[in-house]
Amino acid sequence: MKISNLFLILTFLVAGVSLSAQRGTLRGTVYDEGNGMTVPFATVLVQETGTGTTTDLDGAYELELEAGTYTLVFAFLGYADFTVADVTFKAGQVEVLDVKMAEKGQMMDEVVVTAKQVRTSEAALATIRRKSNKVVDLIGKESFAKTGDSNAGEALKRVTGVSVVGGKHVYVRGLGDRYTKTILNGMEIPGLDPDRNSFEMDLLPTSLIDNITVYKSFAPDLPGDFSGGVVNVITKDFPEEKFFNVSAGIGYNPTMHFNSKYIHQERSKTDLLGFDNGRRALPFPEDQEILNPVLNDNSTSRVTSKFKDNAGVIRGRNNVNKSLSISTGNQYSYGDTKVSYLLAGNYKVGSKFYENAQFNTYIYDEQNFPGQFRLINDRQISGSVGEESVLWSGMAGFGIKRKNHKISFQAMRLQNGISRVADQIDAKSQSSTALLKREILEYSQREVTNFNLTGKHIFNNNNFKITWKVSPTFIEVDEPDIRFSAFEVLEEGQYQIAPSVGADVSRTWRNLQETNISSKVDFELKLNKKEDKVNTIKFGMLGLMKERDFSINNYVFRAIGQSSLNLNGEAGNIFNAENIWNKESGTGVYAKGGFEPANTFHAEQTILAAYAMNELEITDKIKVIYGARVEKADNLYTGQNNDGSIIYNNEKVLDELNILPSANIVYALNDKSNFRASYNKTVARPSFKEKSIAQIQDRISGRTFIGNIDLEQSDIDNVDLRFETFAMGGQTFSVSGFYKYFKNPIELESFNEAAPDNFQPKNIAESASVFGLELEATRKLSFIDQSLNNFTAGVNLTYVGSEVERSNAAALPEDQRMRQMVGQSPYIVNASLGYNGIDNGLEVNASYNVQGKSLYIAGFGSSSDVYTQPFNSLNIKVSKKLGRERLYKLSISVDNMLSDTRDKLYEAFSGDTGIFESLDPGRMISFGFSANIR
Repeated sequence: MKISNLFLILTFLVAGVSLSAQRGTLRGTVYDEGNGMTVPFATVLVQETGTGTTTDLDGAYELELEAGTYTLVFAFLGYADFTVADVTFKAGQVEVLDVKMAEKGQMMDEVVVTAKQVRTSEAALATIRRKSNKVVDLIGKESFAKTGDSNAGEALKRVTGVSVVGGKHVYVRGLGDRYTKTILNGMEIPGLDPDRNSFEMDLLPTSLIDNITVYKSFAPDLPGDFSGGVVNVITKDFPEEKFFNVSAGIGYNPTMHFNSKYIHQERSKTDLLGFDNGRRALPFPEDQEILNPVLNDNSTSRVTSKFKDNAGVIRGRNNVNKSLSISTGNQYSYGDTKVSYLLAGNYKVGSKFYENAQFNTYIYDEQNFPGQFRLINDRQISGSVGEESVLWSGMAGFGIKRKNHKISFQAMRLQNGISRVADQIDAKSQSSTALLKREILEYSQREVTNFNLTGKHIFNNNNFKITWKVSPTFIEVDEPDIRFSAFEVLEEGQYQIAPSVGADVSRTWRNLQETNISSKVDFELKLNKKEDKVNTIKFGMLGLMKERDFSINNYVFRAIGQSSLNLNGEAGNIFNAENIWNKESGTGVYAKGGFEPANTFHAEQTILAAYAMNELEITDKIKVIYGARVEKADNLYTGQNNDGSIIYNNEKVLDELNILPSANIVYALNDKSNFRASYNKTVARPSFKEKSIAQIQDRISGRTFIGNIDLEQSDIDNVDLRFETFAMGGQTFSVSGFYKYFKNPIELESFNEAAPDNFQPKNIAESASVFGLELEATRKLSFIDQSLNNFTAGVNLTYVGSEVERSNAAALPEDQRMRQMVGQSPYIVNASLGYNGIDNGLEVNASYNVQGKSLYIAGFGSSSDVYTQPFNSLNIKVSKKLGRERLYKLSISVDNMLSDTRDKLYEAFSGDTGIFESLDPGRMISFGFSANIR
């Protein structure tokens, strides 16, 4: 190639790069001011150049022009032209401009504003809420930026009637987890605990979230198995501009960290990655036969000696909590085609230490106080509990779209490893009398892998839309080598293994594998407008298939000739080589047991659903939304009881066909206020674990969960009323009333009088009723004085009453036969005061949350009710944005400033109380740093 030709090519390349660098890009979304929805196919014209573009199926647009200032005109048939002046294109940069268009009126043909006046995203959410066909609350990306919330769990605390338990599990209107459902981008995604309806919200960084929608009333296009609410987290799919966020933090708890009394277990080399490297694996095949020592076979000694001698707790200081989060995304344009990506990774490692945790059992003292419902302690388990947790998550999303079509794919992986260790004293005084010294070591690794493939297509000038989604999820929960060691304390310095009083030694391997495949398709048809009244028909189908395998291998250990063994009451000595049974001496510790068919089951669930609904504007002020959803649910079960007398072989244990009608009416009092009324039917189905005959023991608390194969689903009638009004700047006021009637509510109850530590889900009562009132107010404090314009106060209050008849009501005095519903909180209080310094970059937010005393377990026979006590959570967070463009942030936060404890108490009719469970979480001080690198 000639030098002159090469020079010419390089000249053109440099010129092209230079020209590109002199151009800027503008992106944004066009919204309908009336309903908050996007406006596809609107025209965007640049007055100075005469060029332009049109919005796509999401109402999004993109323009690329030479650096400078321009005037843009947004136009669409039936809407007033919207002109925005002083729009700046910066060389080599992407700017974002969202606009709202109003329908053309008799006195308004055009709206003219400047770019500085446009503030649409938060206003659009308020409009969506005001125009929604359901009772709904929303929170979006602008709110996240103002409050500094780093994950969805923090953000949801600000929503009316919502409480977030443990920073991650969502409860709506005081109803327990069973009646609240969380979904991701409209699809069910099981969390790290597949037996819960709620996903762990602290796993989702707000940098990836567009908005969070909380539906409090049912409509046919929502899942039918909820009553309190559905929380739908909508992630960004096409970021408007490139972002790269990095955040890191540490958390210090003075009562938990750097504690010399902290206890833990021997770790594997991969524990810091959230999984065991095989160190805790079963040391021989599951079908390994273990011969009884009476056969005097050396194989008994060989098999027993394969169990690792790591059964004792280890003491040593623990470190502070640490976290790291990275997320990035962007979109690219290739002609009419846009391509996007989202990537995110989170890593958290931390520890908890409860130096005096209590897990007690109280029963009625019928011997000394017959019929008086006086409590007496039956069992007291107290001591230290240490917990280490490693959690990482990764998310990758990709999308491609043209004007009328969009396909996106998202993959998510969650990995959680939890190590729990306990060093306890177990004092039994009534049912049996013994004093036990216990050491328990547990490890659980949980893996969730989810994929979501979504397509959206619009036809006939946005009058017909098809949306389809396919979402498979794969779950594995592995609990390898749960080590339980208990010695009976005879007198000072003397201990013995005595199974008859619970002084037993065991090692357990539990495994759960579940596959969850969900798919749905929705069709939306906009009929011709008549006198500008919207008439939309929506219909669709859903299919859900779940399959679970659960298995347990349990080994117990007995000791022959204990007096000659070197045990000394220490769990770490049990599996020493000199203490293993051998046929020469005829003494020592030996293993027995193995695979437990009684606690092994296979379960399948299939749900097929179809729905149809119509949204119809009858007048300018009245809109009705009505329709029905049909759901067919079937559960198959394979398993057997302990003695093999009851065997299920792929038998259908749930067979339900439900027609779930829904009717909503919205009356617009004016442009800013609505009155809503709705009626609908929903259901609550038992989980796999609940509808089984498995018995699953928590070694640390000493309690056993017993499945109930005869459990029936709950059928629920829901009535909602709401008045709401909206003002500028996200200010709101609403008051809501609701009533729910439950048929066959599912509640947790003491199993029977002989086993006060065993609990079982039951359809205790034929019916239950719940009624409540919600009040929400959010307002800027500038109404007091203009100098307080940067301060915003918010409060939302929820009062809930419930009533259900006790299972043993006939044996009780008349005034004690009714109680509140299990899991129902009588009140929720959320209050916040925030300061957002627009000029100085300082953000301060103080929040308070308390959830009223709720019934945790319903008493039965000799057992009293157990109530979760109110936890007063007062938190404060202070953040300071740094840098010329405020892209960096330092923050400090204090959680549980009141140092409240988490308690569950027995509460008897006599007024007696006793501790069921008590944990002191202490006060957490956290420091964080984040950077938004463009």
